[in-house]
Amino acid sequence: MAFFNKLSNMAKNAADKTTDMLETTKINAKINEEQKNIATVKQEIGDYYWQQFVAGLPLEAEPAELCRKIATATAAIEQYQSDIKTIKQEEDAPAPQPQPQAAATTKCPSCGTNVAVGKKFCVECGYNMVTAEEEEKADTKECPSCGVDVGADLKFCSECGTKLG
Repeated sequence: MAFFNKLSNMAKNAADKTTDMLETTKINAKINEEQKNIATVKQEIGDYYWQQFVAGLPLEAEPAELCRKIATATAAIEQYQSDIKTIKQEEDAPAPQPQPQAAATTKCPSCGTNVAVGKKFCVECGYNMVTAEEEEKADTKECPSCGVDVGADLKFCSECGTKLG
């Protein structure tokens, strides 16, 4: 019989603990509800002071200072949002298309037509441009310092100033 009494007492203790736990949970729920009510009222107080501040009405020093902090933070947020908008507009803007560059040309010594550098013959008169390039190169020499082609009769490089021999 002692076994059944012990078992009965254990069941009763478990039931009591369950009841206590349920009651504690109910009370904690009531506490949470009251805390939410307090938070709501605090929010309403803050809104009241904020509306007074926005309307330009005089406030006591401490609420006025808190409202100035909110105003400063609000201005910073607006600036950050503007920065984000600018970044997004830059991302959405089409990339500038590179302008096609005109091909480098040289004048045909025979007829004066502009001929693209590297072409072998003038498209207007058929002059052999390879020969013209060779003649042009004969009239130039390379600067030993910077490698730029300069006139064969020059004494100094026009690019780097090195004395030419």
